Amino acid sequence: MKQETTVLKQIKTKEDAATVSRDAAYKMMEDAIKESPWGSKAEVNGPQLDLLIKLYLDHPSDDTGLFMAFDDFGLLIGLLACVKSDHLVVTSVASELMWYVSPEYRTSGVGIEMIKAFEKWA
Repeated sequence: MKQETTVLKQIKTKEDAATVSRDAAYKMMEDAIKESPWGSKAEVNGPQLDLLIKLYLDHPSDDTGLFMAFDDFGLLIGLLACVKSDHLVVTSVASELMWYVSPEYRTSGVGIEMIKAFEKWA
């Protein structure tokens, strides 16, 4: 059942990452790929998803941003994975790599909360 309250968490440290279910993160990333415009043309690459999860959960850094939204029961309902890098012309550039909200929460505002957190982080 959809809950109105969500908790948005930025994964900044290994301690933060330890509170995240890798299986839930993997499943959400898999769903994001399947529901993307390329989902019918691209297969989910398990080893690459494993590497992405390792990058964000085992090695959090100032240059990688992972924002996760949870419902009242602690279930993962959204994620935004992003990266920041130096640029030749401007100081730095931030890009989202993956942004996904579970279908039943797409009108709840959690996606906008994640984007605002991303913009503040960038």
